[in-house]
Parts: sequence; C-alpha cells; structure tokens
Amino acid sequence: MSQTLASIADTAQVVDGFIVMLFGSTYGLVLVPEIRLESWSISDCISVMNPYCVPFGPEVTEGADISLILTVGYLALAVLIVPMCYMNLDDNIFFQIISFVMLLSLSTLFIAQYLYLGI
Repeated sequence: MSQTLASIADTAQVVDGFIVMLFGSTYGLVLVPEIRLESWSISDCISVMNPYCVPFGPEVTEGADISLILTVGYLALAVLIVPMCYMNLDDNIFFQIISFVMLLSLSTLFIAQYLYLGI
C-alpha cells in the first residue's frame, strides 16, 4: 500500500512538472501547516540551490515537519484515474493495452538514449 501511495505522489509531481512545461506555472492548495494558495513555476527551480527541483518542495512548506498540498497535478491525475477504478478489468482493457505499449516504447527510448550517451 505504501508503494502505491508513493507512486501516486511521484506521478502527481510529474504531472505538475508537465503542467509547468506547458503553461509556465501550476498551483497548489497548502492544507497543512496552514491553509494558503501557492504557485510554482520554473523560475522557482532556478532560485533553489539544489540540482533536484521538486514541485512544491521544502521551500513551499517553510521547514514544517509535515505538509499536505493538493496540487493541480494531483487533481488532474485523480480525474484520469478515479473513473477507471470503477471499471472491471475487461472494461478498461483499452487503457491497459495503451499503457503497456507506452511502457515498452518509453523503456526502449530510455535504453537507447543511455546507449547513445554511453552511460
């Protein structure tokens, strides 16, 4: 179960990064430690002295031990995934086939890039 929750959080961060790539910024509603609306853009990554820029990372939570942020990426992911949770496996076979083809395609591209760069 913890692996599933971590995967959902990671995927929501990727969707937030994709939204920033398309539109320049994304938003999130910080619920804990205090309720407020935050934005995140690529310029936030440039100002951070960290090679790994995470959407709504520690800079947004201001050093709090725990935080809860509802982002546009998380909501977009929920809109895509929740309807499939109510389907039988037979009903969403199309999505499974598309996911498998994308997995093979992207894995092949990833391996080819590694071989090309000599890493």
